[in-house]
Amino acid sequence: MAASVDFSTVIVPSEGLPTPPSHILALPHELLSMIVSECDPNDLKNVRLTFKLMHAISIKHFGRKKFSRRRFVFTFESMKALLDITAHPVFGPGLKCITFGTYRMAPWNDCEIEDEHSDDPNVLHDQIDYKHQKFIHCNDHVKMLVLSLENLTRCGNTEVVLGIHDDIHGIEVRRPGYAFKASYRGYPLKIVDPRETIDAVTEAASRSKYAIKALKLCLSSSSYSLRNLVGSERDVLHEILSAKKQLRERQGRKMDLHLNVWLSQSYTKMKILSNATRLELSRYSFNRSVPQERFQIFDQLSHGELWDTVSSTALDTIVIRNSAGGYDEFTDFLRRHKRSLTTFELEGFDFLLDEFPTALLALRFLRFLKSDFQLSCLSMEKLTVRETLEVPDSGRVVYHGAEQVDEGLQSLIEEAEEMYGDESVVLKEAYEQDGLTWS
Repeated sequence: MAASVDFSTVIVPSEGLPTPPSHILALPHELLSMIVSECDPNDLKNVRLTFKLMHAISIKHFGRKKFSRRRFVFTFESMKALLDITAHPVFGPGLKCITFGTYRMAPWNDCEIEDEHSDDPNVLHDQIDYKHQKFIHCNDHVKMLVLSLENLTRCGNTEVVLGIHDDIHGIEVRRPGYAFKASYRGYPLKIVDPRETIDAVTEAASRSKYAIKALKLCLSSSSYSLRNLVGSERDVLHEILSAKKQLRERQGRKMDLHLNVWLSQSYTKMKILSNATRLELSRYSFNRSVPQERFQIFDQLSHGELWDTVSSTALDTIVIRNSAGGYDEFTDFLRRHKRSLTTFELEGFDFLLDEFPTALLALRFLRFLKSDFQLSCLSMEKLTVRETLEVPDSGRVVYHGAEQVDEGLQSLIEEAEEMYGDESVVLKEAYEQDGLTWS
């Protein structure tokens, strides 16, 4: 006989009796935790406010999704929030990345708005500006960051990525830092030398004995931050890859570098990892003729000593995603790592602006990889030529081990040569230009 339930007694309990839990609360806590882990981050805000049990179950997931990567500005309001978050038993251990803004309040004569909350916007502006300047002048931002890093050390979270970000891209505020609006009240801002913000971060790390494992730079192509950091005599590269001497000696390795640059229609990512032996690039170009609203140029002129160091460092792993460039520029860059490169991952690269026929260009590149490198791991997907031909035609290929890489490339080469054999004369000339042997 099937079980029955008198829903009237469940929905409307008798007076004086405790309200029984809803059906969802009768589920095991492990299952509730799994349900909460699948919630949208914005929905978690409401879930954790329903009642104590759901708050206790959801707070860890809420912290992981909403507090793992946070932005702040060097004002008391924002730094107080950072101090509170790092002291929190759930949010502190869940932090993964913290960055600080490079913008400060502009002088009043640069302002063109009036604050609706004050009869005299001049006075209000001056009061706010004075408070923020005094906060930084007294080095209180560094002191509060020291305390925050000490909190992270106490809770065992020693892997947090630290860094800086440009608060504004063009005229738009991109992902404002914590208490950004409360701190600046809508007044116009100006950028300061980004090295000042980096210096504050590294000083706090040194004083708190918090070893920086990775430094993140989130910059805008419309600002001068990138040029100031890598195109001056005091190149920030030395402070990142070599690190400040005392930090490097303590941690025994070079810092990782995460560089993100906002463009007009996209954004780029660069990572220098694993003690400066692994390079990851996304949405970069190796040719200045490629549209710069979609790609960030990567050459000596745009990246200064960063380019020189990356080009001369013995990289054993290169990962390139969604990028573009001319054949000569791209292969010249790869050839700089001919002796050290063992792992190469290419996920979306378009060859542009080359005089060779489309099919021959792709074939030429495959031959280049086979003859110039001793790879032990190769992954390739969506290699295109002028946004038309896609290689390999079968989709993504992954080869592990030197023998499998060699056999895999040879198979792709033979397949392409058979398909475009009628143009073998032109292809042979292309090989000879590269110093390769036709077989």
